[in-house]
Amino acid sequence: MSTSLQIGELSGLLAVGAGVALLAIAFTIAYRIAVGSIDVNTLLKDGISRQASTARFQLLVFSFAIAFSYLIFLLKAASLCTASSCTMPDIPWSLLSLLGVSAATYAAGKKLDETAPPYQRAQHA
Repeated sequence: MSTSLQIGELSGLLAVGAGVALLAIAFTIAYRIAVGSIDVNTLLKDGISRQASTARFQLLVFSFAIAFSYLIFLLKAASLCTASSCTMPDIPWSLLSLLGVSAATYAAGKKLDETAPPYQRAQHA
């Protein structure tokens, strides 16, 4: 076996190991949420009305979707990695723009909640 083949295989194994570790962390967090040791009752609620916020939910879902998409790009790049060319994958602009739109929607909704007139805040409290 040549050295370049061993380096490429090692980087692929490291990428797969990192992916497995991230999945293990995600499943651990999901399990702890399911058994109630992590409280998520207020995670998706807005600060004023204390009701579910669609902007928060959208940002959460898109953040996870983009993170898993990038993990897939990373694993694909690691499988093509050789000793002479091993680079991080480029993030497609469509993913970045999707995350930006989602974050802007969340920020706009939060700002609108903060600038609500006091009588609307009293109704929701």
